[in-house]
Amino acid sequence: MSGPAPSSLLIRWQDALPVKEALLRIKYGSEAASSPEAKKILGAQDEVYVIGVFSVAQRLLAGVPVQVKET
Repeated sequence: MSGPAPSSLLIRWQDALPVKEALLRIKYGSEAASSPEAKKILGAQDEVYVIGVFSVAQRLLAGVPVQVKET
């Protein structure tokens, strides 16, 4: 059986605690643990859940990154 190569999916729970913590470290750097704003964001009750679904083309998964970037 032949056909197009399968693609991969990346599914990420965008508002999961580890994701929030990582985003706060990016935004606040070393102050993330002590920033009142960061603590407020982490302590907020989520009213909705955010799920990210990303498709990764098979051709992007193989090869030298510089070559893939140029295509």
